[in-house]
Amino acid sequence: MTFDDRGDDQGQMPDVTEEIEVIFVDSRTAVCDGGVGVLGHPRVFLAIDESGEVECPYCSRRFVYAPDKAGTSTTREIPGRMPGPGPR
Repeated sequence: MTFDDRGDDQGQMPDVTEEIEVIFVDSRTAVCDGGVGVLGHPRVFLAIDESGEVECPYCSRRFVYAPDKAGTSTTREIPGRMPGPGPR
């Protein structure tokens, strides 16, 4: 079956937006383990470069170097990305 066979959106891909978690840190090294206990991922240490941001390769969480906001988090919409699997 193709998108044309389905009869919706005339064969066009749906517009998708993913919300990712953004975590503010006060160190140039961020640590991520997926944040969902045993269902998370292996712990990784991520170096934050001159851009001030780094994305976890496992769960797409974004870590932002911002000492004044350290310990807080928010979400950010990334247009055009498919939603990732499960909760983060």
